[in-house]
Amino acid sequence: MSPPWPKGDSLWNSEALAVRSSIYICEGVFSAIAVWPPAIALCGKTMNKLQARRIVDAMNDKDDPLITVLLDADAIQSAHEMAQQLVSAGYSGRLDLRYMRSGDPADGVMGKKVAWDWSVPLKYALQG
Repeated sequence: MSPPWPKGDSLWNSEALAVRSSIYICEGVFSAIAVWPPAIALCGKTMNKLQARRIVDAMNDKDDPLITVLLDADAIQSAHEMAQQLVSAGYSGRLDLRYMRSGDPADGVMGKKVAWDWSVPLKYALQG
């Protein structure tokens, strides 16, 4: 469920950005709670530029940062798009995509984890 107000740069559990060098990005609050404590929630299926900038600024200040995009099973393309959005916003640390075989992180079945391939443009990654 998305909040009934403009998201701006708001993130649920944004405190994790201040204290963690490894975080998970989830769609919703319940998914982030299931992955607790290093998870933040976008409170929606998309990440806007302000949220991306806030995440990138916080994580680029860390030693050996890792961001894992962990969205619902039906959002594989969105996960790739979010990864590209983080890279375009200047993120330079490790970046993984964790797929769900079914459901969401709160009640589904985890799938494989894939390291972001920095050398493959997004349109080719989605074709593979």
